[in-house]
Amino acid sequence: MVDLTTTYMGIPLKNPIIVAGGPSTQSVEICAKAARAGWGALVTKTYFAEEVVRRKLTAAMYRPAFALLSSDGRGRWRPKVPKVNGPRYGNKLGKVAPDYALALNPRGTTFQTWPDDQSYLDFISRVKEAADGTGCKVIASIYAYTEEGWEQLCDLVNRSGADGVELNLGCPVTGGIWPDTGELFPQAPGHYPELVARWARYCAQRLRVPASVKLPGHSPDPLRSAKAVQDSGCRGVQYADTRIVPDPTLFIDLDTAKPALFPDYPLFRGGIPSASWHLPFILGRVAQFRMEDVSMDISGCGGVQSGLDVLRLVMAGATSAQACTATLVEGVGIARQWLEEIAGWMEARGHRNLRELQGLALRQLTTDVSRVPAGEVPLVMGGPLPRQQVQVNEKRCITCRWCQEACPHLAIEIPDRAPQIDQRRCEVCGLCVALCPMLALSITPRV
Repeated sequence: MVDLTTTYMGIPLKNPIIVAGGPSTQSVEICAKAARAGWGALVTKTYFAEEVVRRKLTAAMYRPAFALLSSDGRGRWRPKVPKVNGPRYGNKLGKVAPDYALALNPRGTTFQTWPDDQSYLDFISRVKEAADGTGCKVIASIYAYTEEGWEQLCDLVNRSGADGVELNLGCPVTGGIWPDTGELFPQAPGHYPELVARWARYCAQRLRVPASVKLPGHSPDPLRSAKAVQDSGCRGVQYADTRIVPDPTLFIDLDTAKPALFPDYPLFRGGIPSASWHLPFILGRVAQFRMEDVSMDISGCGGVQSGLDVLRLVMAGATSAQACTATLVEGVGIARQWLEEIAGWMEARGHRNLRELQGLALRQLTTDVSRVPAGEVPLVMGGPLPRQQVQVNEKRCITCRWCQEACPHLAIEIPDRAPQIDQRRCEVCGLCVALCPMLALSITPRV
C-alpha cells in the first residue's frame, strides 16, 4: 500500500488531487459526491464581496454555458461511443477521450451563487458536514476589490469552519480596482505582483486559517508574484492556466522522470499535443518556481486529464494537483480512477510515498549553461561537419517521403527507395528523425 498523503498550504491531505473551485463545487450535493469519490480536498466556488457583486451581473444565466470543441479548436468535439459499457462489463463507464477543449459562453458565468453572507456560511457548514468522515478537506475561495471587501470576507472565512482559503487573484473575468486611485482594470489582480503582495499580506494578517493565492497563467511575471505570496505569510500558491498560455513549457517522461526531449534545458519552447492541452505550461512554471527557491506548497491546475498527469506535476515540484475541466466533462467520480492510476504506477515501480517523487524531475534539470555542450557553427555558414549524423535503416523505411518534404536544408534525396543524406547540407537538426513514422532514421556519432 503506497502512501499518497501530502499537503496544500500546510494542510494535511490524504492524497494530492483537489477539485478546483468552479461549477463543480457550487452546490452541497456535488461537493458531497466529490468527497465520497475520494478527492483529497475541494475548493468551493468563489464568494465575492458585495463591492464586486454590485459591478457584475449575477442573476442572469445564459444557456448553454458550455460547449466542447475538438482539441485543435476547429470544430465541434464528437464523443466516441464507449466500448466497455453494458451488463457484460458490469455497466462500467467508458473513458471519455481527452481530446476536447472546453469552450465557455462569455456571458454564461454566474458570478455569485449565494445571495448573502449567511447563505454562504450555511453552505460551507453543510459541505463540511457532508465531507465529514471522508477525509476530504474543504477550502473556501474569496475575492474582493478593496480593504473593506477583503476584511468582510476574511471575517466570514474565520467564522465559516473551512479548513483553509484560496485568495482568488487569478480569475480573468473579475477584473480589479487599483486601491489608491479607484481605477477599474480588466485583468485579474494576480497580473500585478504589487497587488498580489498587498492583498496576500493584508489577508494573511487577518485570517485564522491557512491561506494560499490563486495566480493567473497569463501574468507577465508569475515568479515575482509567487515570491510575493511566499513573503506575505500565506502558505501556498495555486498556479492555473487560462486561455492565454505563457512560456515556459516542460514535459516529463514518466518512465525516466526526465524532462522530455532536451534534459539539459529546464524550460523550452516546444510543440504540445493539442491546442487545448495546457499541462506543459503548468509543469514549466511549477518547475521554475521550485528552481527559483519558492519553497511553499504549490498546487498546479490546468490540463490534468489523468492520474499520470498528477504524478508529472508532483515530479515537477507540486505538492498537489487541481482539476476543473475534467470534473465538468467527466464528473467528479474520476477521482477513483485517478487514484488507482497513481497507486498502481507507484506500486509497479516500488515507490512508497509521494515524497520520493516530489521534484524528482528537477534533479535532472540544470540552468547552468556550462553543462550544456557548446553550439557549433552551421554548415551553411562555413562550419565543419557535425559531430553527429543521421543514420538510415533501409529495412524500416516505407518511402513515405515525409523526411524529404520536411527537410529545411534540402539535404535528403530519395532516388530509389531509401533516403540518401547529403552530408554537405545536413545540419543534423533532428526534424526528419522526429517526423519519421517508422523510426527508420536516427542520430548517431559521426564515424
